[in-house]
Amino acid sequence: MLFSKSGYVKTSTGCDALVITPEVRWALRDSKIKEGWILLHAPQSGAGWALLEPIKEIIEDLKQFCSSVRGAKGEGKNKAKEVIKTAPLLQGALLGASLTVPVAKGHFLFDPKLEIYLFDFTDTGKRREFLIQIMGEAEGAAPQGAVAPQKGTSQVPGRNI
Repeated sequence: MLFSKSGYVKTSTGCDALVITPEVRWALRDSKIKEGWILLHAPQSGAGWALLEPIKEIIEDLKQFCSSVRGAKGEGKNKAKEVIKTAPLLQGALLGASLTVPVAKGHFLFDPKLEIYLFDFTDTGKRREFLIQIMGEAEGAAPQGAVAPQKGTSQVPGRNI
C-alpha cells in the first residue's frame, strides 16, 4: 500500500529548522500503515532533513555549520538560465533532499527523544512544500501478491504436508 500526502511550512528569510514530526505522525495515523517505510522529500532545492534531539545548541551548531558553506562563486544559472544563489543549494545538499524512516507496529523506529527537522536555507521567506510517502502494509492486511496456502501444502517450497 502507498499513502502520499503533501505538507507545507512557512519559512523566514533566514535559515529555518522546522520540526515536522507531528505532521509525519498524523500522516502515519491517517495511512493506517503499521509496518513499512516513510519517505520524506523536499522537492524544491535549498532544503534538507535531519533527525535530531531538540537541543537548541545542536540545532544552532548545525545551522552555523551549514551556513559556513558558501560556494566558490556564490551564484550560478539554473536550467531556465535564471541567476540563483548557490549557497542554499549546497547547504541543502549536505543534509539531503530525502529522509527515510522505518515504521513497525504503527510507530517510528527511532529514539523517542528525536525529532524530524526540515531545514530551509533559502532567504526568500516562502511557503515550502514537503512530501510524505508511506509504503507498507496496514494492520491485518495480507501482503500484496500473497496467496493463501491451499490445504495439504506447505509454505516451504518443495514440501507438501
